[in-house]
Amino acid sequence: MKMMQDEDRISLLCALLALKDAGYNVEQQDKLYTIKNLPHASILIGTGFSGLQTSFNSYCSHNCEEKAHGHFDRMIIPRMMPNSVAAWISIFFNIKGGALTVNASCASGTIAVGRASRSIKNGYCTSVIAGGVECMKESTGAIMRGFDVIGALTTSDDGYPIPFSKKRSGFLFSEGGGCILVLEELEQALKRGAGIYAEIVDYSENSDAYGIIRTLINATKGILGHTIGASGAI
Repeated sequence: MKMMQDEDRISLLCALLALKDAGYNVEQQDKLYTIKNLPHASILIGTGFSGLQTSFNSYCSHNCEEKAHGHFDRMIIPRMMPNSVAAWISIFFNIKGGALTVNASCASGTIAVGRASRSIKNGYCTSVIAGGVECMKESTGAIMRGFDVIGALTTSDDGYPIPFSKKRSGFLFSEGGGCILVLEELEQALKRGAGIYAEIVDYSENSDAYGIIRTLINATKGILGHTIGASGAI
């Protein structure tokens, strides 16, 4: 656990809850888990940022070490690795299929789920643990201020972002969260009597070839006729 960031812990908890909710028998052995009857599974998790607080702490630790021979965090690289949110799921649940991370700003989680469904549809695997996690907790407040100065945060009087309204004015900043789903081939899910919430019939993606943050601002302000997916919520 000392090698993990908060987003890694969120990812593990969400994956555990998703697997149990999907009806899989998850057994704990020491600090790791085993899952029975989960064949040909892979992992695809979306995240927008990674290692914010870890990076800040490392910077402070480095300055301390340079000036006063203080202690430098030896685990900074394993904690900062963007793929850690998927890698730890693989390690803890002994899932040996592909374990990848998608980074596509605010659409990371949505794209992860879409590409996971495409992998199943094309026969690369029969199950994918997919979704999005995010943790933008950062002690200096610089990240929240960064979103504020580009006009992406809500300006509503009551603080509610009302994302699907024509009156939406921006998003509400928080430390983060996660949403992870178990996607699987339909016949497999029916055969084992899984509770099915929805069926993904198709997926596609595109780029607006537009300003790198302008789409975000337009969408949160209601200028465009659509909203974009959030990496921490599907």
